[in-house]
Amino acid sequence: MLSARARSFRNGALAAIKQQTPTPRPDLIDYPVRVTLEYHPKTARKYDVDNFSKGVLDALTHARIWDDDYLVNELILIKGKKKPPGSVVVTIERL
Repeated sequence: MLSARARSFRNGALAAIKQQTPTPRPDLIDYPVRVTLEYHPKTARKYDVDNFSKGVLDALTHARIWDDDYLVNELILIKGKKKPPGSVVVTIERL
């Protein structure tokens, strides 16, 4: 069961993914990947960068980018500079 905050995040992530996915949509990823997540928080508040990865990876799974995030063999987390309204830059590379 997702909290209201988690549902809101996932819905926003799905909308952003849909907006940035080319048409026609590429095939579902079914091979090992390296994922780089670069976080740009909306405020200068202190945060743990590792707390964000699960929500982003789960949103990519829910958006059917891949079958499941078990395909992520390497995960790179980058704490970026404050950039209102906040964002995450996701890079997916085939291994």
